[in-house]
Amino acid sequence: MSFKLSNLFKHPYYYVPPCPACKSPMTGRFVPSHSNEANAWIMRSAFKHGELVADVEDLAPSDDNLFCVSCGHTWTGHVAFKFITTAELEEERRKRDTKKMLKLLKQQEMESMSGDDKKTILSSIMVFKPPVI
Repeated sequence: MSFKLSNLFKHPYYYVPPCPACKSPMTGRFVPSHSNEANAWIMRSAFKHGELVADVEDLAPSDDNLFCVSCGHTWTGHVAFKFITTAELEEERRKRDTKKMLKLLKQQEMESMSGDDKKTILSSIMVFKPPVI
């Protein structure tokens, strides 16, 4: 058995069980809606953590709180908060295909920005190169 340092670090994770209707792992949870900026941040953060979320205007305790991307089923269930290893996190990201969704969300955000905003963001993520003297 090999030792991996990455397995010592645990990541917080909201686990949504597979869909009871179709057994798909492409499941997520509903979260209350906020401003557009806050919703985008919540979605980016969730996708980075291998989670699927959808915002809804009003989320009453009696409402369905879970959903299935594969079949569209919604249901009321328990979302378990737990700490998982990096390997487990990568598996959840793979099962839910959240890396692809994060990439699409970032593309949508860039397309909706004005030219000046794009230039500011792109210049801030470029690698710093020291001046030649």
